[in-house]
Amino acid sequence: MPTDNEISNGRAAKQSSSAFLGFDAGNLAPWILVALIIYAAIRSTFQAATRPFWYDEVCTWVIVRQHGVSAMWSALSHGVDGQPLGYYLVERFAAVFTRNEEISFRLPSIVGFACLLMCVYAFARKRSGNLNAVVCAAIPFFTVLFDPFAVEARPYSLVIACLAFAVVCYQNAPSTSWMILMGLSLALAQTFHYYCVVSFFPFIAAETVWTLLNRRLRIWVWLAFCIGLLPLIIFWPVLSRFRAYYGAHFWAVPSLAGAEASYGWYFNSSTALGIDLAAVTALAVLIKLLYLIRKNKQSAPQASELFSQPILILGFLALPFVGFVFSQIAHGGMTPRYTLAALLAFPLAMAYVFPPVKHASFGIAAVIAILLAFALQEKGFWSSHSSHFVSPTDSVQELVASAGYPDLLVVISHPHDFLQLAHYAPPEWNKRFVCLLDPAEAVVYSGSDSADKELQVMREFIPLQAYDFQEFAALHNSFLLYSSNAGQGLDWWGAKLFRSGYALKMVAQKDYYHRVFLVTKKGDSP
Repeated sequence: MPTDNEISNGRAAKQSSSAFLGFDAGNLAPWILVALIIYAAIRSTFQAATRPFWYDEVCTWVIVRQHGVSAMWSALSHGVDGQPLGYYLVERFAAVFTRNEEISFRLPSIVGFACLLMCVYAFARKRSGNLNAVVCAAIPFFTVLFDPFAVEARPYSLVIACLAFAVVCYQNAPSTSWMILMGLSLALAQTFHYYCVVSFFPFIAAETVWTLLNRRLRIWVWLAFCIGLLPLIIFWPVLSRFRAYYGAHFWAVPSLAGAEASYGWYFNSSTALGIDLAAVTALAVLIKLLYLIRKNKQSAPQASELFSQPILILGFLALPFVGFVFSQIAHGGMTPRYTLAALLAFPLAMAYVFPPVKHASFGIAAVIAILLAFALQEKGFWSSHSSHFVSPTDSVQELVASAGYPDLLVVISHPHDFLQLAHYAPPEWNKRFVCLLDPAEAVVYSGSDSADKELQVMREFIPLQAYDFQEFAALHNSFLLYSSNAGQGLDWWGAKLFRSGYALKMVAQKDYYHRVFLVTKKGDSP
């Protein structure tokens, strides 16, 4: 929490920044924020309209397109997808706004990113003034929060937006009305993603430090945390069944190396650079904290206010490792997407470390610098991105057609490819594209059976040409096999078929990764 002096300094920065070219430069900041939000909405809508759904987004589509809430609940109970029901209800509501599903299903994420920017700006503005606040609000544009997660039919953008609003609420603790809002925002975030509970850690850590230093409880703050956990209790039966079904060989295996790699992934950079950035951020926060302690020399109750905000920031920064520990205790999976809230640490830290701008020229220079960097990034996007929607089936159909054998079924080796093709392929091709399922062998070849198990239950809720291997092998002696990943990862059926006594002959090739094989049982002919 900022001290009274720091809040007054922030207000002073907003009111008494030196005039720049005849006007108060701080008044520019809200307009820049509005421009950034409008640009993000336009860019994300364009990207949404031209980008096909990938595997996880098709899973969202499958749940939302069930007939009625009870059918959605049944699909989730069987493990068709792994988010709480609340997220799909939001998607179901958004789906009515436009007939373009690529836009409507991604609309909640686009709105979530805009809300995130406003919340970061509101938090930073209270502490360090308008100009610093707009620079802080621009930071998410350089992270995966903007691309791809502001344009995905998945809950992550909404979760981060709710958590960012909770940060603004906690900044105003222990106001009863703000704590009610914080409880609701935490509960909403938990309604969107089960692993959001990990992101409660920064709030609980900060409030625990405050409680220990003051030797008293702020009841409304702790009640807000309890409210936030209610959805997890409500959805626990579904989550338990999900864990029981997928838990043994879940695809997202937690590891310390994965936690370390998260920081680089957040910024689309190397692991080393990401860790360095996180370390510098943590060090800057600690140095600022020590400076304030020495400067203020306050009594214990007042000193407690100095610790809450840096503990909150450091708690967010540590989320990848907190998530790793949590997954080990809970025997669950973990992937960097589950701890995306760690990215909140960076704009919050900037607002905490840098003092209010006293000379408008410095603030204007910082804003111009970050806008130039942003413009350079976006130039690369607009120069390389397709201006129209291209179906992912087009290139596959062309490659398979070039192989000949129009009467043979086409086994799609990678399950992610198959679900995407099943969603977009025209009827005549949809009848030919099939997927083979064998969870036990999937563990042997890829280490995980999650995709095979998911498609097994999904075919009970939508029409899918997904067959158990033994059943398919008994009926088909020859077929085509489409491989898109050179037999790596989940693309393992080529190796499996070869070892099961089939002959594979490559009959079409686009590049090293995308190939089509004629598969026949040895001794047979197509």
